[in-house]
Amino acid sequence: MKKQLLKNTLVAIAALFIAIIALPTTAQAQELRILGKGYYEDAVENIGGGTATWDKANATLTLDGINVESHKGSFIYCQDIPNLKIVLAGNNTVNCTSYILFFNEGNVEISGTGSLTARTTDRFAIMQNEPSPSTLTIKDCMLDVQGSEQSILGYDNGPTTLALNLVVDNATLKVKGATGGWGWKKAGIGGLKAYELRGCHIETPGVRFGEIDEGSGYKLLGEDNNTYYGEVSIVPDDATAISQPATSADAPVSAIYSLDGSRQPRMQQGVNIVKMSDGTTRKVIRR
Repeated sequence: MKKQLLKNTLVAIAALFIAIIALPTTAQAQELRILGKGYYEDAVENIGGGTATWDKANATLTLDGINVESHKGSFIYCQDIPNLKIVLAGNNTVNCTSYILFFNEGNVEISGTGSLTARTTDRFAIMQNEPSPSTLTIKDCMLDVQGSEQSILGYDNGPTTLALNLVVDNATLKVKGATGGWGWKKAGIGGLKAYELRGCHIETPGVRFGEIDEGSGYKLLGEDNNTYYGEVSIVPDDATAISQPATSADAPVSAIYSLDGSRQPRMQQGVNIVKMSDGTTRKVIRR
């Protein structure tokens, strides 16, 4: 009797073990947090005179005229959402003490006809924090983000770990780096595996994306091919802003750049960015 009971118990345990092994692997839970609050279903939140609307099915967060004067913590935290879309409608302003956007395991697109001006006292404003390939796309909108050291940073734990691809598509993007004791320098954008500018260019004269050493990751560099830590603007290509070549009555030309920020010895066919000796810049087209 006891032997049969033991046998039946062992059979039951074995069956349970097999059933557990056969269960499908559960994907990691997707998580979105705004100002520290988790959102797991559709929601509309009133924030500082505007609204934040979360559409879970389409993984779309719409920010419309929000104003966060001071928040202790992060603005947006994203975990394991494959393709998060942040749509900017109206003018949005955020000031916080931690990340403006922190995301893991997924792509993020920031788009819309509106703007976001965001500041954080943390070192980094936007950070991608996993070695899995990710793309951050900034499209059509106006985005001005700054941390105490860098605006946008991709995961970087050595040359073979770079994972972030940055795409700026017909958008206005303002970023800023920093410098400090012992001469360290941080670019406004760094730690990129790849980058792409679509229908836009770096407006800041002499600044370009590049690698200091091969495989070290793309970041913003200056004319001296070293880290550029000042404020940088990327703006849409605008044919209406193209001017005629400087006349003798204008200030002398001090430097000429291509749309990607590379310095040129002379004007090239197409659009040139011309820096004048009085510090002003203009677009000049040469046919």
